[in-house]
Amino acid sequence: MCDLCGKKVAVIHVAEVQEDGSVRSVSLCEDCARKEGVIPGRGGKKGAEEIMEEAVKEQENLPDEKRAVTCPNCGLTYEGFRTRGRLGCPNDYDVFAEMLEPLLEKIHFGTKHVGKVPKGKDEKAMRLRKLVELRKRLDEAVKREEYELAAQIRDQIKELESGKEQG
Repeated sequence: MCDLCGKKVAVIHVAEVQEDGSVRSVSLCEDCARKEGVIPGRGGKKGAEEIMEEAVKEQENLPDEKRAVTCPNCGLTYEGFRTRGRLGCPNDYDVFAEMLEPLLEKIHFGTKHVGKVPKGKDEKAMRLRKLVELRKRLDEAVKREEYELAAQIRDQIKELESGKEQG
């Protein structure tokens, strides 16, 4: 159910990653999502279907040389992607980046993926991210032969691994 009106079935789930790494989420029905500005609509704003149609039209106006770009890894052409609606391999994101970026921007209202953390897993995810970062810093300190700093970082890693959190 919608978290705002509590009357209609939620169709939009918005998750926002806070600066501290915690995730705040809300479930909204289409009407409340429009009222809150989460999705465009009413009041002169464009709906999702209009945005998709606009994006497709823009893609139809691509020059032939861009339509003919081919992935050297899987052989997919950009025209093939448009027809299938799917990319062929991870390399395609780089090969077709120039054409995909404006398309993704229109469809998803951005090009940066901020990720999602399942409820109740925030603390564990933050700890894992911190461990990865500390291990990277430890490797860099050892390469630079900064052994005192490396020892401090090693101690921080041990504390995190043992479940103790330092400030």
